Amino acid sequence: MGLDFNDLGISGLSVLTEPEKHGFDWPEPEPLKKIAAPLPYPITSLPPGIEAAVTEVLAFVQCPDSLAASSALSALSLAGQGLADVRRDDRLSGPLSLYFLSVAESGEHKTTVDSLLVGGIREWEQAKESEAAPEMAELKAAHEAWESEKAGLLAQIKEHARSDKDTSTLKTRLVDLQKSEPKGPRYPQVLRGDATPEALAWSLVHRWPSAGVISSEAGIVFGGHANGKDSILRNLSLLNQLWDGISLRIDRRTTESYLVRGVRLTMGLATQRQTIQDFFSSSRGLARGSGFSARFLIAWPESTQGTRFYKTPPPSWPHLSKYQMRLIEMLEETPFPTGDEENGLLLPSIELASVAKAAWIDIYNAIESDLAPGRDLSEARDIASKGADNIARLAALFSLFEGKSDVSASNIERASQIVIWHLYEAKRFFGEILEDREEIMAGKLDQWLLAQNRNTIPKSEILTHGPGPLRKKRILDEALAELVEAGRIRLQKNGKKTSLEINPALLKSTKEDR
Repeated sequence: MGLDFNDLGISGLSVLTEPEKHGFDWPEPEPLKKIAAPLPYPITSLPPGIEAAVTEVLAFVQCPDSLAASSALSALSLAGQGLADVRRDDRLSGPLSLYFLSVAESGEHKTTVDSLLVGGIREWEQAKESEAAPEMAELKAAHEAWESEKAGLLAQIKEHARSDKDTSTLKTRLVDLQKSEPKGPRYPQVLRGDATPEALAWSLVHRWPSAGVISSEAGIVFGGHANGKDSILRNLSLLNQLWDGISLRIDRRTTESYLVRGVRLTMGLATQRQTIQDFFSSSRGLARGSGFSARFLIAWPESTQGTRFYKTPPPSWPHLSKYQMRLIEMLEETPFPTGDEENGLLLPSIELASVAKAAWIDIYNAIESDLAPGRDLSEARDIASKGADNIARLAALFSLFEGKSDVSASNIERASQIVIWHLYEAKRFFGEILEDREEIMAGKLDQWLLAQNRNTIPKSEILTHGPGPLRKKRILDEALAELVEAGRIRLQKNGKKTSLEINPALLKSTKEDR
């Protein structure tokens, strides 16, 4: 590149920090690899009722469009996944559940957005819990009495065995008692916190068979419990199977094993770029090789921080209220689980109308064609492999939201616009995280510096107001070294303070582009 530290010799640092003393002129700046900007989110492809609610929330929260839309669609998936499966063909039928993942730095208002767009579901869940409270209190008392009776029988059996007395009658009573264990009402517990995938599967079987993990922490996937290779593989496999909606048995060594069947799971997660980058590195290719990343609809939005000036909350949220009411109606329509926990949900199918099916097949084939060598998705085949499936799921959810009995062609078109946007976001994101980190950070810093449109910028300003990852001194210093070597900046020292000088040719080029 432009400057070679080895060529500069002992005086190299002085040349970089005090170029004027050495008669050092600006070199021709070398180009950096640019971080591709995201395409605009296709917000108008949302059904009108959802688009209006999302737009209303965006006007106040001022977060990235895709962050709000993904939150709204996560809530829709949670509300609709317990109503039906989607049938694409005689042998192609599956859940409506969707997995969303937004890659965003801290402070992008994911929690605020979720509180608005998912808040109606949380209030509904709390109301159901309050309704069930009296019956749950009765169940607790009955179960405590049952436990006492069981403990008494076990004590009698132990005493009889110690005295060599016959225990057959007591054992028969114990078997009968075991069969009569009190089981109370099950009430909807649909919003789950971060937990291990296995704990989540247990709650889907024993508490409520349709649930969602909607979180700005994403610990269920990227948490510390998933560090070991075997643990990662087991957790990814379980989450894959929950997305697929297939039955599986979880064998336990210390407690009772159980069958997971007829359960549905939505995920609406957010995590920071470095967290997911570390996870994919530690998983040694398992996250992509297992098809796990293909199941997620990924977004990597540009930050809106620095542009979100104060706004007074609106006096009312008419569009958001209508959206929330429709989700609650859908939740109320969810068929009640059967008494047998291991049977889970027994769901009807919503089918694609004939025109919709033809449109879906066209999109399926178009995605497949783009996997060919040299085509748009040729380097993201694993990511695109579930694209058509996600389109059918999202289109079915749109149709249920609108109260339709089958999936319309217009909703296939809407869903395809959104899912294909996510495919290209995933391609963009994974293409970037596989690049050298120093190059990525240098590109991010370069873009930020040029956007300031100033000749000189204090280093301290970057550490306090620059792009999130570059506020760490070590990462910033690595990026600065890349830009210095490329002849794009100089470092000027004044005592303990360091400033950056921008190559005038870059500023001139930036002004001309404007």
